[in-house]
Amino acid sequence: MKKADDGILAAKGFKAGAAAAGIKSDDRLDIGLVWSETPAAAAAVFTQNSIVAAPVVLSRRNVAGGKVRAVVVNSGNANCMTGDEGRRHAQAMADDSAALLGAGEKEILVASTGIIGRPLPIDKVRAGIKAAFEKPGTGDDFATAIMTTDTHSKSVAYTCEIGGKAIVIGGCAKGSGMMQPNMATMLAFLTTDAAIATELLDKALREAVRTTLNSITIDGCTSTNDTLAIIANGQAGNPSIDEENDDYKTFVETLRQACLDLALMLVRDGEGATMLVTVNVRGAKDYDQAKQIGYAITNSPLVKTAAHGKTANWGRIAQTVGTLGLDITEDSLDVGVENPADDELIINVTVQLGDAEATVYTCDLSKDYVDINVEYN
Repeated sequence: MKKADDGILAAKGFKAGAAAAGIKSDDRLDIGLVWSETPAAAAAVFTQNSIVAAPVVLSRRNVAGGKVRAVVVNSGNANCMTGDEGRRHAQAMADDSAALLGAGEKEILVASTGIIGRPLPIDKVRAGIKAAFEKPGTGDDFATAIMTTDTHSKSVAYTCEIGGKAIVIGGCAKGSGMMQPNMATMLAFLTTDAAIATELLDKALREAVRTTLNSITIDGCTSTNDTLAIIANGQAGNPSIDEENDDYKTFVETLRQACLDLALMLVRDGEGATMLVTVNVRGAKDYDQAKQIGYAITNSPLVKTAAHGKTANWGRIAQTVGTLGLDITEDSLDVGVENPADDELIINVTVQLGDAEATVYTCDLSKDYVDINVEYN
């Protein structure tokens, strides 16, 4: 496994375009379209919030068919809490993209991100989709078009060998606030030229996400629009991965690394963030309990503000663990804090409940986080 260039366009047979449609208040890119030149398998995971944006409803339905040609995204407007009109607008985004690509409307995934509760300016969006298709650009153009409060785009690509063929997994993500994913992340899209059965692609995605993009938090808030999708078009020419063999394991390992890179980029660019905080929990009853402890620590305002001061007061960590109602006492809890770099903090917590462990990633809580969210309207 080694790193590659070009992010979401690193894999063979993919194109992307972006446009400034005027959804945002300035001339920033706000429409992105990425597509496979040939039919492709697909898998996706979505928010577990019960308040669900219109694009998520549509994309859940479409990805169930297992075949996807493209993902179309707008930023600056979440198209959430917008009723029947919002659902019609999400469908229009799929219909327009399908028509441009000569694909079926159920072969399109739709995603939106931005402010909740405002009608989507659909005429601008439709014009932007057409412009994005007619003038393909770079992978970074697409990664930039999906941003909201992010300070920079986030892309990754890796290559590995499967069946004697070099295959590539590339992708990008956005997310900076309203983030404790309960599936994946706010928005993330991956492409690969590997040939892999749809059911195994879905399983691989869920395996990779569990310990990466589903193990981060910025502020403990799960978005209404969270979407993570992967499209696999098979153009690498490898023997199709149709069983859980060594080729499958190699694919999962590479996918997991790509997801981990994106996860850490998201945390480092959390709203107002100055510190990457890694919490390692060991000695839990099972993985879920270890993650429960990790999230309690990473979502504690007291811990996060202490991290901003680069002093992660271990007493605050101890009291947080003690609030969970688990059989943990002073004698069965060990807390350690490390500063491997000026912008990084590692918290190690050991309890005596079992042999399971988990790692959760977060950032500090700064005054800038408050300022950003006061102004975000």
